[in-house]
Amino acid sequence: MPSPQAKYFERIDESRRKKGKTGPEWHLEQTDQTPVITTKYSERIKPSSLSRWWSLERGNYGLDDFSLHELRHTYLTLLAEKGVHPKVMQELAGHYSSQITMDVYTYVNMGAKREAVAAVSRLF
Repeated sequence: MPSPQAKYFERIDESRRKKGKTGPEWHLEQTDQTPVITTKYSERIKPSSLSRWWSLERGNYGLDDFSLHELRHTYLTLLAEKGVHPKVMQELAGHYSSQITMDVYTYVNMGAKREAVAAVSRLF
């Protein structure tokens, strides 16, 4: 069964294909300052506008139960599970320190705990 996030990314890909405009086709130079989400006029979107949009539209993406904050937690947790360096995660999250990112925004899942216990068990 695909995760809710997978369905979300499928919808984004479908939307991009329909529009026929992605990345280089827009002739945008990507920098660290390039907004990920913009208004229809390609301006930075206000956080309050994004929150309002999400509360109205999240059902269309099959993510009725997810807040933007929960998606942020999920994103950073998935990065940690994939072994992304904490410093990279810190920069992506826009945090002052990687300690904040690791302490507040990531969770150790049960599978990781089992793997750690199994690794120690193999020593004896």
